[in-house]
Amino acid sequence: MVFHTGATRGFAAFVGFSPRAEVGLAVLAGARATRGPGFVRSAHGTLRTSVVRREAAIAAARP
Repeated sequence: MVFHTGATRGFAAFVGFSPRAEVGLAVLAGARATRGPGFVRSAHGTLRTSVVRREAAIAAARP
């Protein structure tokens, strides 16, 4: 899983991707939503949950 975060003048971004699970997430937010570490932690957690679910679905589909 690869991700990057950034912020500038009242806005923040999170972009992440798992090539193996073929899942990606992009989040853009205003500064009020990004105060403290919660924004990155929440976005990263959402991406990880999506990856786990996708990998489980792929495994279940295999014969």
